[in-house]
Amino acid sequence: NVGGRVTSAVGSGLSGVTVQLENPTSGDIRFARTSPFGYYYFEDVPSGESYVVSVTDRRYGFLNGSRVFTLFDSVSDIDFVASP
Repeated sequence: NVGGRVTSAVGSGLSGVTVQLENPTSGDIRFARTSPFGYYYFEDVPSGESYVVSVTDRRYGFLNGSRVFTLFDSVSDIDFVASP
């Protein structure tokens, strides 16, 4: 499983932000929306693969809007912070 939180520069959770999980090798792409408190979650993500998680929103910009990682176990701390 893969998850994290999207927050404002002051730490408030951002609701309704689109989060994309992509496996560049297979081309599989999944989408999620953040909860009212800014949390997102992807279930049943195969381990041993590399992934790119990115966030986009019309209201907010993100300095580091993408993260690349290899999944070996559940990850729950792929967090993003909106630009001030």
